[in-house]
Parts: sequence; structure tokens; C-alpha cells
Amino acid sequence: MKRAFAWVSATGARAALSLLVLSGFIEFFRLGARGLFEPDEGRYAEIPREMIALADRITPHLNYVPYFEKPPLVYWMTAGLYRLLGESPWAARFPSAFFTVLAVIVTAAFGRRLLGARVGWLGGAILATSLLPIGIGRIAALDAVVASLVTIAIFAFHAALRAAPESLRRRDGWLLLAYVAAALATLAKGPVGAVLPALAIALDLLFSGRLRDLRHLSLFSGAIVYLAITAPWFIEVARRHPGFLEYFFLHETLLRYTSAVHKRTGSVFYYVPVLVAGFAPWSLLLPRALTGAWRDRRETEGREVRFLAIWGTAVFLFFSFAGSKLPGYLLPAFPPFALLLARAFVPRPGAPGPAALAGTRWLDLSLAFLVLAGFVGLIVPERILAAASKDIAGAARVIGALTLAIGGLGLLALRRGRAAIAAACLGGWIVVSAPLFVCVSERLEDRYSVAPIARRFASRIAPGDTVVQYRGYAEGFPFYLGRRIILYRHVGELLDGYRRSNPKERVRWFITEKKDLARIVGGGREGGRRVFVLTSRRDEPDLVAEFPALVRLGASARYALFATRPAGASPSPPGDPSGDPSGDPSGDPSGDPSGDR
Repeated sequence: MKRAFAWVSATGARAALSLLVLSGFIEFFRLGARGLFEPDEGRYAEIPREMIALADRITPHLNYVPYFEKPPLVYWMTAGLYRLLGESPWAARFPSAFFTVLAVIVTAAFGRRLLGARVGWLGGAILATSLLPIGIGRIAALDAVVASLVTIAIFAFHAALRAAPESLRRRDGWLLLAYVAAALATLAKGPVGAVLPALAIALDLLFSGRLRDLRHLSLFSGAIVYLAITAPWFIEVARRHPGFLEYFFLHETLLRYTSAVHKRTGSVFYYVPVLVAGFAPWSLLLPRALTGAWRDRRETEGREVRFLAIWGTAVFLFFSFAGSKLPGYLLPAFPPFALLLARAFVPRPGAPGPAALAGTRWLDLSLAFLVLAGFVGLIVPERILAAASKDIAGAARVIGALTLAIGGLGLLALRRGRAAIAAACLGGWIVVSAPLFVCVSERLEDRYSVAPIARRFASRIAPGDTVVQYRGYAEGFPFYLGRRIILYRHVGELLDGYRRSNPKERVRWFITEKKDLARIVGGGREGGRRVFVLTSRRDEPDLVAEFPALVRLGASARYALFATRPAGASPSPPGDPSGDPSGDPSGDPSGDPSGDR
């Protein structure tokens, strides 16, 4: 094991290739098999589709109204993939998976520069096999992209500060990379893409007494590069949509951080369990790594160790005091913590392997926890598993058995003094179990996605038919149908776009009165076109009570679909391709109030 560890980390190309295979397998295995989970995946898949449908790359739209919660970088990437590969969950998730793999390789490469080849490779491997990066990397969202770009920016700034004074060209190259990465992170999720690198670097310089080194960061030139990349989009959107800058920077950025306006609150300790669960199966080793970093802060590697500790801690504390909290926000703290953890395995350059942990309790406890988790997976009652899904019991038993076996093997290896094998068992558990966890997530599709309903009936909904969602918005439904839907008594996160719509559009696509829905449903019964109504299972009894003439076509664990007559009973005549309930053939089929194309 030690020889294999030394061989795979000996050269940069060998290390990168091995991590590419490892992380690529975990992230891309059956990436597109599962339907889009609501609401985030549906949203981040639908917005790029509407960019193509509306031929508008500047103004993001959701259900065809302007949607300004996030900048467009990931939407642009995904729309490009749709053009190349077609509109699919795989294409929607590709940016997250790709940038997670990139973060693994970047972490290993810079860890190699900072702390040696073995620490770099092991840090990348730990990041690749930690639960939160894996999970976020397999969903259509923004966090993995932002975390990877922030990681590149921070590492590049640090490399520029470490460059020899005579190596001006090399320093300028690192600074260019840093400012471009920070700008792209800003275009992916807003100012946080620049705030996190600035915070990590500034605190590192402050605590090391080197604030004067800020002059080496070419702040003025860097600001020009940063603004040249970010400003054009903000300026153009502000020109098209008055009030955008105030909404984005005040409501979506400042108030999101300083208040609970977005109702994603949590205590200051919110990210403690996120870090513990997200770093599994390495979580119990993290305290050893952090205390070791503090103890060794004045040694030869102390400057690099302090930099990593400050970076990870700064991100952790920054989001701990934020008014809006979600697990994925913590991702930028994982690369530095992974390298510190790797250093605990290989505490000095040239050390033979992870023998340093053989005499501690931390690896013992980690493996014992695996054994316990596997045992629980085997004995948990069937009815508890069935509460999540009827189909996951078998997979849960298999995962439990594998976890128990791998944890037991690791404990046996540790008892025989084979710490390298014991440590490999932790990462190996993820590699072996990941495909099974993927299969479990696919079996949860019925409960968390509109895909089962959409796949079954999308081909039966004709262009002239009308689609309504009753008291909600399944954001993946328009994606699967490839069209806009009418929302009944729901605005939600579309409120800003709703306000920007003209009154005609509001009446057409956002209805609040029962009589308006009755008119649409009645038109479907009496006219030539059909009306399809999607509802949650929770609201299904109310829909049936209000409109008993609707026919139930099918249902999943989460949604039910109704129509004015059984799907396929008779063809719909030619009609407005948007399914416009007003029957006005001259109406704008997109319903886009902005006029941006």
C-alpha cells in the first residue's frame, strides 16, 4: 500500500490522472439517470432552456418571467451543453460534476506545491471521497461551480504572493488567473465569488503580519480585469430592466446575508453538523488535523498550514453568521480542510505514509463508526425505510453489509499495524458505496421529482393544449414539457418577475380566482383543446372537490395529473403553440414582458 501510494503521487501527471479517474467515476456514474429533484434542479435546468427558447442570453427567465436571483454564468454553460448534447438532466448536472472534479485536481496540484506530492494527492483523494462535495457535484446547482472557482482564485493569489520577486511574469500570470477566477465566480453567484478570496487572503496577510504585501497583488490592474469580465452583463441588464441593480445587490445579496428575508435561517452552529456529515467518512479525523495545524504553525511548513487553516475557518465563520444558510455554501472550506487532513496522514515531507495516525484513536473511531453505521443499516425496520420509498430497502441492506464489512476490514488492518490499509478503507467505502447511493437516489425520484409524471404524459400533451399547475410550481415540469405553464394561486420566487410583467401577462399566466380556473377548465371541456392540471398530492383533495369533472390520469408519490378528458382521447386542433388560455392567436407565445430576445 505504501509503495502504491508513493508511486501514484510521484509525478503530477500520474497524480492528476488517478484523481481524474477516481473523482470522475464517483461524480459521473449514472449522472443523468435520475429525474430532476424539486425545486433547485428543476429551476437550474429550466432557466437555460428558456434562454434558448427566447433567444435571450442576457435576461434569465423562469417560467418566462425575468428571474434575477443569480447571474448567468452557469446558465450560459448549461445552455451551451443543451445546444451540443440536447436538453437533459445529464447536461444540466454536467457543470457541477465537471467543476467538482476540477476542484479535486486543483486541490491536489496546489497541495503538491504547498506541502509536497503525497499531501497534495491525498488531499485531492479526501476531497473526492467526502460526502458533501460528492452530493453537490451530482445535482444541477451553482455551488460546485462557485466553490471550484473560488478555490482556484485563492490558490492563485497565494501562489502570486509566494512567487520570487524576480519572477514578475510568473506572478502576473498567477494574478491574472486569480482575478479571472474571482470574476467568473461572481458571474456564477454574485459578489461572494470575490468576497471569499479577498477575505481568505486578507486574513492570512493580517495574521502573518504581512499586510504590506497587498501591494504585490496589482489591485488596480486586477480591478480592471475583474470589472471587464463582470460589469458588461450587470450594465446591460440594468439598462434593460430598471431597478435590477437595487434588487440584485440589496435584496439578493446584502439582505440575503444580513437578514432572514429568504427564510433559510439557522443558528450560528448550523454548519457544525454540515461539516461533520459533509466530510464523512473523514469527519472524525478533522479535529486531529486542525489541532496539528495549530501546534505546527511555527514550524517549517507553518506559513502554509496557517494559510489553509485561516482559509477554511474564514469561510466557515463567514457563512455561520449569515442570515441565509444552505449546506452547499460551505463547499469552499473543504479544499483547505482536506489538505490539512492529508497532512495529518503525512505530517512531514518524505514520511513513509499514514503511520502517524496508527497510534491515535481517531482512525479507530472512524472505522468503528463505519461498523456501527453498517450494523444499523442491517437492522433498521422495514417500515422506516418504506416511509422514504418502498424500493430502497434492498439497497439499504446491501449498503449496510458493505459498510460493516469494510469497517471491520479496516479495524482488523489497524490492529495489525497496517494504518495505510485502514485509511484506504475509509475512502474505499465511498468508492464502493457510491453506485449504490446513486441507485437509492433513483428510487426516490417518485417522491422528489415531477419526472415520473412528465415522462409518462409529456408526449400526449399537444401544442394547443393548456397546462396549469394548481397551487404550486414544479419547476422541472416546464423543462420536461418544453413549454410555459399557467400558475394558479402561486407566485413565490417569481414575485420580482411577476411585478415586471405587464398586466395582460399577469392575468394570462398567473391566475388567483377560482372563476378564472373554472373558465379555463370549462373551455377545455367544451372547446377543442384539452386542459391538463398538475397538483401536489397534498392539494389533490381540494382540486377534486372544486373541479369534480376533471379526470385523474396518473400520479406519483408527490404529484397527480388531471385533464378535462383522458389523454389521447381525441387530437387537439391546431392552436396557439404556447397553450395560451386566452385563445388570442396574436398573443406573444412566450409571455415574455421584457421584449428581450
